[in-house]
Amino acid sequence: MDISLVIPLKDEEESLPELSEWINRVMNANNYSYEIIFVDDGSTDNSWKIIEELRDKNPNIKGIKFQRNYGKSAGLNEGFRAAQGDVIITMDADLQDPPEAVPLLLDRARELGGTVFARRSGRYERWDRLVTSRAFKAVLRWVSGVPENVGTFFVVDAGVADAMCRMGVPSTQVVILAHHCSPAWDVVPVTRAQRALGRSAYSSAARVRAALRSLRCAIECRRSSGREGINPSRSVALAAQRVNL
Repeated sequence: MDISLVIPLKDEEESLPELSEWINRVMNANNYSYEIIFVDDGSTDNSWKIIEELRDKNPNIKGIKFQRNYGKSAGLNEGFRAAQGDVIITMDADLQDPPEAVPLLLDRARELGGTVFARRSGRYERWDRLVTSRAFKAVLRWVSGVPENVGTFFVVDAGVADAMCRMGVPSTQVVILAHHCSPAWDVVPVTRAQRALGRSAYSSAARVRAALRSLRCAIECRRSSGREGINPSRSVALAAQRVNL
């Protein structure tokens, strides 16, 4: 299999049918061999039921269900462990990350032989959230070297994904781990759409907690660089229900 798309989500019942069709259209147009792994991070709506229905219609679709909410990075980490592809692509489930950008990211990743992040552009959220987000990411770049204004829309190869899962840092943040574990990286500008359906699961308090975890992860990665041997991390999804994996 060529590509695994790992998509964490929480309460995204409105967007899942359209996202699935959108991804399938792009993958088939480019003759990619692929799987889509939806990771339901404790949804309280009908997201899991829709994932089951989509899976029944399309054998390329798989699902992982958490019994409670563990957070996006935990969902991505579990999705990485389940992925069978040579390369892994992560993206959000809210239709803000355009699947049409996937071939661009893949082409650059293959040229580079490394990880490629989508650099967000456009007015994809409220101006106050956009300003605070970019200010924080500028600080994070200074601390960790992570490219500015990137998120969880990126491409890694299976070897990097495995190294990320084995890092064992307590404050896991996948963007920082992807940058830390990659021998080479680059960015490709991608216009991110505004959220058209539903509401973001990230409240102001959740954004602050995520920012603090990111900083801790960056510091832990810097410390780990000088250590011999990395202990495998424990999966947070011990209660996960797996479907068709």
